[in-house]
Amino acid sequence: MKKAIAKIKLVTPCISSGADQKSGEIRPASLRGVLHFWFRVMGGSLAEEQAIFGRIGKQEETRKSALNVRVKSPADLRTTVKDCKALTGGDFDYFLWPLRDQRHTPGSGQRGVVEPGQEFDLILNHSRIQGGAQLPVNVLKTALLLGSLGSRSRRCYGSLWPESLVVGGEAWQVPTTMETLEAQLQELLTGQNITVCCWGSKASWQDAVGLAADIFKKYRCGSPKSGTPSEWGQNDHDVPLKGGGELFRPAFGLPLTQRYSSRDVGTWNTFVSAKGGGRDSDRWGSPLHLKIVLLAGQYHVLAIFVNEYVLPEGTVLNVKGGKGNRVSAKLSLDLWRELKTVGDPLTLS
Repeated sequence: MKKAIAKIKLVTPCISSGADQKSGEIRPASLRGVLHFWFRVMGGSLAEEQAIFGRIGKQEETRKSALNVRVKSPADLRTTVKDCKALTGGDFDYFLWPLRDQRHTPGSGQRGVVEPGQEFDLILNHSRIQGGAQLPVNVLKTALLLGSLGSRSRRCYGSLWPESLVVGGEAWQVPTTMETLEAQLQELLTGQNITVCCWGSKASWQDAVGLAADIFKKYRCGSPKSGTPSEWGQNDHDVPLKGGGELFRPAFGLPLTQRYSSRDVGTWNTFVSAKGGGRDSDRWGSPLHLKIVLLAGQYHVLAIFVNEYVLPEGTVLNVKGGKGNRVSAKLSLDLWRELKTVGDPLTLS
């Protein structure tokens, strides 16, 4: 792929900024990160990755990237500063809980947001360094169809969609219906360990995000304060109280923090247990990506399960509370498997 120009539209609000979190912008570095992620998902080798995206190491090991990423945004790109508690317009947005105002820091939940419907150009070309390494076209197409940008990009926000794509002077026929999207994904993802399901469609992006949130919350909810607990969520809620057992929700990413109203119980955090006595790891990116796509006037919810990125079944987890309390649990993927039965699966092989 010598050169590519894509016109991209934001289907949902994009929570993206630079050093000033209240100044929304489309950043080339962030889009490079989207491409880098999908390159890895689609099985790119380490040598190819370092040749295309570069690497940082000792002076003799540092490599420049062969991929040049530019963004051409319109001068009137609409951005606003919003309280990320409720971008969909309701009193509270389930997916934006991590970005809410903190109790003692009013306004901390405000972020720069690029409005949905905004368009920008993504321009890619390659330098001749690193032996002429080039980003595979199938990675670019997959990133445009399934990728999202910015904070909470794995939970519907910053959903990207290609209005057009020209690669090496040749135009790509962008999908316009769910049927043509399924056909494109069949071509791109055959042989990849990825499951894609459609959880339904709505007439607006707000309702589509709400639909995705309602489904995810239904299976994940662990406390009556947040709704009706599922059997998996209730189990996870009770693990610190019963001294261990199985956990289900960490399959969808960590950190996982649980706060209990009783001061005697307090707050508990779930970590991946360290190997060899090292430090526990509190962060594991969610292998479930929820994205909104606009096709034929309808906003569809796609649930994208990157199966190779889920924590292995049986992974030992440490659940830690105050005063040095700790219980051990093992990960079960029963909830992960159950959620993959929701909606209509797309045929990818």
